Amino acid sequence: MDQTPDMDSSETGAKMTTLPLWDRASRTMKVLWTGLGALATLGGVVGLFQVLSMNALSDKSGEKSGQEKIIEMVQSGDVSLEEAERLARVLYGDESAPDGNVTEAIQTLATSGSARQKEAIQMIGLRHSREEGFDILEAEAKTSDDWLLLAELSYGRDIERSLKAIRKSIALNPDNFRAVALLSQIQARKGDYTAAERSAKTAEMLADTSLQKVMATTSTLGILISAGGVADMPDAIAALEREMAALEAQSDIETLPETFASKREMENHPAWAVATSHQILSSAKAGLRDFEAANEDIERSIALYEQLLKSAPQDDRTGVMRRISGAYDVPIFIAYSEESFEEVAQIGERQLEIARRIAETGDARGIADLPRAYSAYSGLLFWAKEGERSLEAMDRAVTLSRAAADRRPDDADLAMDHVQFELSKALLEQSLGKEGDLVDRLDTVLTDLETALTGTEDEETSKSWGRYRSIVYGIQNFFKEYETESTDKIAEDLTQRAIGFLNAEIASRPDAHDPRHTRFYILFLQASERGEKEGYEAGRAAYRNLLIDAEAIPPTEEEPDVVELSRLTILHSIVILKGGNVEPKDRPELEEALSLARSLDAQGKLTTRYQQYLNDLISIQDGTKVWDED
Repeated sequence: MDQTPDMDSSETGAKMTTLPLWDRASRTMKVLWTGLGALATLGGVVGLFQVLSMNALSDKSGEKSGQEKIIEMVQSGDVSLEEAERLARVLYGDESAPDGNVTEAIQTLATSGSARQKEAIQMIGLRHSREEGFDILEAEAKTSDDWLLLAELSYGRDIERSLKAIRKSIALNPDNFRAVALLSQIQARKGDYTAAERSAKTAEMLADTSLQKVMATTSTLGILISAGGVADMPDAIAALEREMAALEAQSDIETLPETFASKREMENHPAWAVATSHQILSSAKAGLRDFEAANEDIERSIALYEQLLKSAPQDDRTGVMRRISGAYDVPIFIAYSEESFEEVAQIGERQLEIARRIAETGDARGIADLPRAYSAYSGLLFWAKEGERSLEAMDRAVTLSRAAADRRPDDADLAMDHVQFELSKALLEQSLGKEGDLVDRLDTVLTDLETALTGTEDEETSKSWGRYRSIVYGIQNFFKEYETESTDKIAEDLTQRAIGFLNAEIASRPDAHDPRHTRFYILFLQASERGEKEGYEAGRAAYRNLLIDAEAIPPTEEEPDVVELSRLTILHSIVILKGGNVEPKDRPELEEALSLARSLDAQGKLTTRYQQYLNDLISIQDGTKVWDED
């Protein structure tokens, strides 16, 4: 099948009447969230609560050159400078280990570990040998701390391995606070919030210092935020505030050393825990719409981070700067919720300035993140109705991302970054009424995107393929917002183009998981739309056909139950589909879905999302829930 269907503008009517995007976005947020990638790139309005809660106890600073312990390893000759840089990128990248204790354990292995463990540490820094390095550490692991280190190192790269390792660590030492706390974060990241809450509560019981109690209750609140546990949030907020008061009563939060001796010393100072706790409290209170209290918490958090910045080790300052930048997400969310868009843009400018300062230090991650910072700022300017300045910021993101992609032509993620910014710029220009054939430009950027993805191997996190489907979905939503026949055809052509590309990938690699799962996702959205537009029978038929696709998705170690869970998702969607002459409680898919869900639940395979599906199905069956037709 031709993977690039004809999208001639004369046929699709690409020269549509342009509506101001902010007027259309007032009806739906999808355009800005996924099409322009503006607010979504903040980690802010869309993902604010998830971002803060999942990372409240973790410094995701990512600096490759500032970790004292790795530097000491280089100085002692245990690893080369090149190996240390690669290792630092693994340890402190976007999804690194949850706390600053990892480098201590790494240093211990480098100086007193077995020859095989030393070899493994070096191998983990190389993408092609990372899995083998993890295998060696697993084979050499004997103590609870050995397994804990493996869990921390694999946390951002192989979540299933991390989960297995942390369970073995806890089996050898059930009272290990760090291990149980990490288990709760792993479970939350996997979406199993019920189990994560239980583990977090266990960590609270294991905490034997005021500092650990603050850390544990902060983690509990963060998990509730991620899980959407609004009813339990007030009690969790009160518990955290009690523990913070106890810690501050017995600690001198304001007095800091002139310079911390190490990153670990800084992170273990009470001021760090209190700053982090105020940050997560502000997120929770903002979610409960207590904006005044949320602002008070975030102001206190930022003030403490700025004090910590003055005492931070020189090479660890960028990590604290990132914390400050992330804290500004809360006032952005509040200003956005109150429709104070000029204030949103002003706060965003502070975030951009921090991003620039980090990049100017030569920090590798800071340089890589700068295009995203400009893209985020572009979105905020757009909301403030400063269209030209928004376009200038997006153009800067395009220029920086192009330079990065040119430097590393073998890096698919960098290529996708550039394509995404080019796409955002094209959509932004269209929304501002700029001249140009948008369809032709989209054809170019999608061709570049598909070229970057072709042959890409399955990944533990399916990151690249997930981005592809989000981009396709974003473009579709952009055109659907025009609500004209011609733009609907463009959106449909884009869907068929994506399916054609994925069919070609599947034909060339029949056993690959990611292309099949991505196709399933796009077809699922297509079925949902058919049900919405054409009614119950058309939607049901599309969903039923999709069951065949679900059966063909190859399971992976990370997603061993992908077929069954995909089937459950489809059946649940049919049961709750609106319209039709058959009530949800009388649809044959209800019994089929209940049987499958109960079987999976009995095996402990339902995470929070799928538990909700089961609850829906039970309540429909017993008549306690009538699906709203509105």
